[in-house]
Amino acid sequence: MKTLKVATAFSGGFGSVELALKYLNIEHEIVFAVEYMKPQRESYINNHGEPTDCFYEDIKEFKGTKYKGEIDYFHLSPPCQSYSMAGNRGGAADDRGGLMFEAIRAIDEVQPKMFTVENVRGLLSSNNGEDWKAILKDFKSLKGYTISWGIMNAKENGTPQNRERVFIVGFRSNCMLFDFPQRQPLKYKLFDLLEDDVDEKYFLSEKMLNGFIHHKKRHKEKGNGFGIKPKSEDSIIAGAISCKAGNRATDNYIELNQVGNIDTKGHNSLWGRVYDTNGIAPTQNAKGGEAGAKTGLFVVPRGNNKGGWRKINCCPSITKSSFEHNNFIKHKSKIRRLTPRECSRVQGDFKDMFKLDGFSDTKLYAFIGNAMDISTTKNLISKMLDFLEKIELNEPSDPTFVKKENIQINLFGEVA
Repeated sequence: MKTLKVATAFSGGFGSVELALKYLNIEHEIVFAVEYMKPQRESYINNHGEPTDCFYEDIKEFKGTKYKGEIDYFHLSPPCQSYSMAGNRGGAADDRGGLMFEAIRAIDEVQPKMFTVENVRGLLSSNNGEDWKAILKDFKSLKGYTISWGIMNAKENGTPQNRERVFIVGFRSNCMLFDFPQRQPLKYKLFDLLEDDVDEKYFLSEKMLNGFIHHKKRHKEKGNGFGIKPKSEDSIIAGAISCKAGNRATDNYIELNQVGNIDTKGHNSLWGRVYDTNGIAPTQNAKGGEAGAKTGLFVVPRGNNKGGWRKINCCPSITKSSFEHNNFIKHKSKIRRLTPRECSRVQGDFKDMFKLDGFSDTKLYAFIGNAMDISTTKNLISKMLDFLEKIELNEPSDPTFVKKENIQINLFGEVA
């Protein structure tokens, strides 16, 4: 195939599409990219170079008619906070949610041969599903395109992370609906992706752990804190993690992963959940404070040459007797969060292609946590390119999409 002409919007500091193409060894040219945040732009350029034509800052100012019919593949990842279960669920009426309609406008103007739009699964339920009806209706209004959509999970595409995302796929063709890639077995568990040497700053201190123990009884009485029963070692894959407060008998936990919760505030938030490295990772996050907010916390056996605690004089081992009846932590183990490099691997970067240089951990967690899983992206692109060879494309058309301002989602009718 000739050089693939590619463009991305809301490109981020990681560049999952760009990395996926490198992993696939597909000859490609990034014609343009769009990213508003300066640190993300700097990281993108550091990893992928400047686009050959232009690196735009604001999607609202972007005029895509310049590229009409010239782009083979256009990918867009509008901000997901308005739809995420972890966000305020403002939906499409939120300023960030409204960027979804800027994305549709950009596609309509660029008229690529094929495109993908990615977002969190919460998009489907935002505003009781009304946002999704409106968004899908507008995608289906794009002249000359066949629109398909589906849900993909990193753990079903070769990466040991429970990361569900909605993908909207469009081809400039009057063709059959696109079939999404088949599920693939996992070749790695989280332990396989850990670094051998990990700085002490990533481990919880003895003082912090003692504080958790002190609050154990009080929060156990409230039904929060310690006491989560992990799945058995015979488990294969668990369901999604609940975002609601407290521990309930109906909660789902990752395969062999969640062995405890050290959230003394009783929120059962990601920062306080503790996982076993013999399973898969929870969804990587970009924001939040304290302990394991962005990555979750992990029980790492001491001195196991996979990022375990080595300096004997730094902190004594935490023993099982310290957490009596909790089924919480193994003998001679420590608890820590993932490093940025490990997070990159948990996003499918198994060859460590993503460059970390020049940015703080906080920035790197944001770049990586907001990205797509590379394995998922790679599988999707491969299937789309095969599909593209089998269909007849329509000629590019003039833009017809009109963006809604301050929309009231419940005014939209049913999707046709």
